[in-house]
Amino acid sequence: MATGSPLTCGCRAPSRSARQRALGFSPEERASAEDQDWLYYGDDEESVLDGPLRMWRYAAKCGLGLCGVSVVIY
Repeated sequence: MATGSPLTCGCRAPSRSARQRALGFSPEERASAEDQDWLYYGDDEESVLDGPLRMWRYAAKCGLGLCGVSVVIY
């Protein structure tokens, strides 16, 4: 099953500050989240804690929309 949530440039902008609050971390929250992150990262890979917000910022800078997808493979 796959679900998608397309976001156009126009509907993305009003929620930016709420999204930044939701995806941002205080130093203590960041340390706790990193302790719970079981993923292995290569030298050229970024943390799952950094990637999503970076992509939102890139889309906003370029005036682009986003599409979030969740895929479950059985």
